[in-house]
Amino acid sequence: VQVDTVEDCYALFEQIHSRYPPVPGSQDDYIAHPKANGYQSLHTAVRTPFGVAEFQVRTPQMHAHAEHGGAAHASYKAEQREQKRSA
Repeated sequence: VQVDTVEDCYALFEQIHSRYPPVPGSQDDYIAHPKANGYQSLHTAVRTPFGVAEFQVRTPQMHAHAEHGGAAHASYKAEQREQKRSA
């Protein structure tokens, strides 16, 4: 889910948890503690009447970085291939 600001990320995270119980151990705050590649997002899994639902909450900038920036899986894989060729 994309929202406009970091504050909106946390507000939506709280709204999700106020409506559905979180799955223990499924919450990750990669905004306060970004991954080494700069990835940022809030992750959670909650129990709904239809089963477990997983959410990632971030801003459009965070999404762009995750999909196209240094955190992008395709970018990471291309880097790995290039390193193997150079070795």
